[in-house]
Amino acid sequence: MLILLIGLLGLAGMMAHANRAEFESYQKKQALTLVQDMVDRLQTNRLAASCYAITTDTTNGDPYLGTDGISAPACTGGFGDATQLANQRTRAQTDLTDWASALLGTSEVVSGLTGVNAGGALNARGCITSDGTVAVGTGSYSRYTVSVAWQAKTDSAAPLGTAMNCAKGSYSEESKRRVVSLPVWIPDLDS
Repeated sequence: MLILLIGLLGLAGMMAHANRAEFESYQKKQALTLVQDMVDRLQTNRLAASCYAITTDTTNGDPYLGTDGISAPACTGGFGDATQLANQRTRAQTDLTDWASALLGTSEVVSGLTGVNAGGALNARGCITSDGTVAVGTGSYSRYTVSVAWQAKTDSAAPLGTAMNCAKGSYSEESKRRVVSLPVWIPDLDS
């Protein structure tokens, strides 16, 4: 009986570890989906790309959208005539608002519980920074970084590098903050 009990305790521990790993994997997949969603939106509305750069403090990754974040700011960028500008700015505002909702997990709710969202990464926060213009060959590109931070259940090393500063200090412990990010290169067609 003792041997059987020890074996069952080992099995229970292994199942708990597998559940934690599965939850971490789910969180990362949700965050990657959110990052790719915003990258696609930014590339689609590239003439108003500057409207998406909401994160101005790259040291602390602030402000951000999502949990405890700001509302989508008004857009002042874009190119073209008045109608084109209005369309680009409206699209950017809508994209940022929709992304903020997705970060909050509003795509799925807990059945029977009003206002309880379950469709996103835990305490997700999204940052978009403008990294300036880079000359490549005879042309130039504006570089943006799209990042999503979320809260993990287990400790790990704190994310390093300025691209990983999204929502820095916004979680109870930096060892539980996870971040994924992707760079976006927008060509300057006037150069």
